[in-house]
Amino acid sequence: MEGSAPNKKVPAALIAGIIAAALAVAAVGGYFGLCSWVQGNGRLLPGAAAVDDQGAPVAGLGKLTQEEALAEAAQREQARRHTLFRMAAVMAGVVLVLCVSLFLLVRRKHP
Repeated sequence: MEGSAPNKKVPAALIAGIIAAALAVAAVGGYFGLCSWVQGNGRLLPGAAAVDDQGAPVAGLGKLTQEEALAEAAQREQARRHTLFRMAAVMAGVVLVLCVSLFLLVRRKHP
């Protein structure tokens, strides 16, 4: 056929990079989905135990008043959210670096 465009071969590095990026996005999405599910269900997972910042089991929660317990829980939840946001920012940065590196690699091989 005279008017048809020639078939260009897609580089293997590009396909491998797209697959790696898709797997990374799926893994990050799965991780954050699991975190969201665990946070929202209100129950501990089987085999989980409550520990303090030093790793010691928490046993004396009955000594707190309701207001103190709520304030403590709110403070720990805020710290946990900051940690999740930092982790999400780091993961987004890693994905961005991988995508830019892949783009530069493909561009260098096929100008």
